[in-house]
Amino acid sequence: MLGDEFGTASNIKSRVNRQSVLGAITSARQRLKLYNKVPPNGLVLYTGTIVTEDEKEKKVTIDFEPFRPINASLYLCDNKFHTEALNKLLESDDKFGFIVMDGNGTLFGTFKW
Repeated sequence: MLGDEFGTASNIKSRVNRQSVLGAITSARQRLKLYNKVPPNGLVLYTGTIVTEDEKEKKVTIDFEPFRPINASLYLCDNKFHTEALNKLLESDDKFGFIVMDGNGTLFGTFKW
């Protein structure tokens, strides 16, 4: 599928958009090579360019196995990361745990409905 998308993206007229899309597809393909099979709960993969707090562009690739099975298959090329399918995972539980990490530290927390 990503091979077909790579071919389609090669025809994008805008050089900047074309390079962004091709770079994201290449990053996704490289990250997927690290998996021999799909994890039991599925796989979430985001790749693209973000703008940091200091207004610089940064390429990111985020992949993880959700804490519960995810029953959605979604491929989108957009100017934002779509998290709607992940939001649905949070709807039916009474208590949640979360971890927030960045270059400065880690935050562990729980939230009860």
